[in-house]
Amino acid sequence: DIFGTRFQGSTSNPNIMGIYAGLGIMISVYLAADKNSGMPILRLLIALAVILLSGAALLASGSRASWVAVIGGLACYMVFELRRNPKTIIPLLAFLSIAAAYIFTQFSLPKQRLELLLKGYPALRDQIWENSLNLFTDKPFFGHGLDTRAALLQNHQIYSEHNIFLSVLLALGTFGLLAYCVLLFTVCRPTLKNRDAVGLSAMTFLMCVGMFGFDFYADQHFMVCFIIVSVVCLQRSYKSRN
Repeated sequence: DIFGTRFQGSTSNPNIMGIYAGLGIMISVYLAADKNSGMPILRLLIALAVILLSGAALLASGSRASWVAVIGGLACYMVFELRRNPKTIIPLLAFLSIAAAYIFTQFSLPKQRLELLLKGYPALRDQIWENSLNLFTDKPFFGHGLDTRAALLQNHQIYSEHNIFLSVLLALGTFGLLAYCVLLFTVCRPTLKNRDAVGLSAMTFLMCVGMFGFDFYADQHFMVCFIIVSVVCLQRSYKSRN
């Protein structure tokens, strides 16, 4: 029944369900491919169960941004990990692909959302982004402040930028965007240097989601996920150095 309408579960929005379900898929892949963990059979069974549950929730949410983000995150993970553990990663991704193909062919809502994605249907995002850029030109250096909802509602009926970088640009201006990019560089540089597939792929997933569905500040779901992923990236980099 969850495929009848866009599934949001106990959250307030299907896109929020999408980000958590996408993270569930990423975590299950990490779990299955982690050779350092014990009990391989139990670990694989748990990973498969989480993939099924998270994958069903992800596709039922109809969150196209999260679909693209999962593909991007898994692609980043495979760049670093496929050669190290192909016997686990390839069957796992094949299983995920077959399950996704079944859902797309059997249920109309996911199929319709996929068709919109392939057609590039923006769902008003092009108008929202144009409105955000126009507002940015009014205060290009220091922005409108963190509460941009009132400024957005003046020219558009939607109060969220649906893009974290535009959100930073509108709220904090050019200097704020530079500071945000420095923060991302600080978090990602050690993970890239240490070739940490988990940290890099998790951040790739999060940034892909943020490009289409969230703002960087007002939406607490994205903010919490960003903080957790950043801590994971820095902690894993610290452990690899020691």
